[in-house]
Amino acid sequence: MNKQLSIITLTYNKLEEATRPFLQSLYACTLQNSFELIIIDNGSTDGTVEFLKNFEAQNDNVRVVYNTENLGYSKGCNQGAKIAQNEYIAFLNNDILLSQGWADNLLEIFEMEPDAGLVSAYQIEREEYNIWLYPEVMKKMFKKRSCDYKPSIKPLFSCVMTRKNIFEKVGGFDENFTPAYFEDDDLCWRYIFSGYKNFISQKSYIYHKGSLTGKSLPNLDEIFERNRNYFFQKYANKYYIICDWFLGDELNRYRYKVIKYKKRNLFYKFKQNLKVCLIRLKLRGNKND
Repeated sequence: MNKQLSIITLTYNKLEEATRPFLQSLYACTLQNSFELIIIDNGSTDGTVEFLKNFEAQNDNVRVVYNTENLGYSKGCNQGAKIAQNEYIAFLNNDILLSQGWADNLLEIFEMEPDAGLVSAYQIEREEYNIWLYPEVMKKMFKKRSCDYKPSIKPLFSCVMTRKNIFEKVGGFDENFTPAYFEDDDLCWRYIFSGYKNFISQKSYIYHKGSLTGKSLPNLDEIFERNRNYFFQKYANKYYIICDWFLGDELNRYRYKVIKYKKRNLFYKFKQNLKVCLIRLKLRGNKND
């Protein structure tokens, strides 16, 4: 893969829980000479800044912007996109783990679909699978997939890619959604209204630890409600958008109820723990070899 990709990642504390393992995963699963990495630090105070300064000095494809305050997701991503130098940009959360070939598999969709707008990886959630099971789950899903990618109204923004010129054309993220929530829903619909199609890859997989930074924000419920009201006001005459959002919300509620039921089942817990133990033994055996 030629160097045609700029990866943009935001950081705000959570060095050990998110940023360090994410960067290890990124460099293990992506050729270093194939991308530039732009890190926007939103005023971290837990040692992240010192870590990033050392990381930037050790890697010549890394640029870090140090904000003195938390600008939020939309402003941070727009800030990174403005200085990106490549044709494609990818917005990656720092609470994910990647898999081999993730970038090539997403770029391939743009080659197959000339009007592709936003393309994301398939997301495996921590709520459903232990981190130790992620490689095994990914392999099974890869084998069972019926196609390489599927159209989607809303791809998954923990790992999403687009062309920089299209991102600029549609106006980037709406910063009125700062600090977070609904900026991804809004961008997806603006891409669709601009004549582009969105897709989710069935070949590129990531493990999502789940909103580690977002959950640390104060007044989460208040922010969510405010941004939801703004989103619905913005699309007040587009009833199908509102229906689509509420339908998706109800499906997610049902999904998490099923997950909670599974986790209360003793046999399910035993089965999951047994799988984890077997994988750990296998990894330990590989190290000894």
